Amino acid sequence: MERIGVADTMFARIDMGAIAQRKLATMDGHGRRFQVLRRTVPGMKDLAVAARQLIEGDVCGPLPTLARQAARNREE
Repeated sequence: MERIGVADTMFARIDMGAIAQRKLATMDGHGRRFQVLRRTVPGMKDLAVAARQLIEGDVCGPLPTLARQAARNREE
């Protein structure tokens, strides 16, 4: 069975990891052809580590990483 990893940050305004996980759960083959593994990390700098752990440790194939960067002040 193939594994799809989802890595997201916890401080986004919306829970993008849960949205991706729900979308993947509705796809044909979920539970039979593939399963979804999710890692939520504190910030954007931790996404690379979580992605590497999912790819190498949990042997995931496709891996969306989801984060929202804070908007910058346009006057700066």
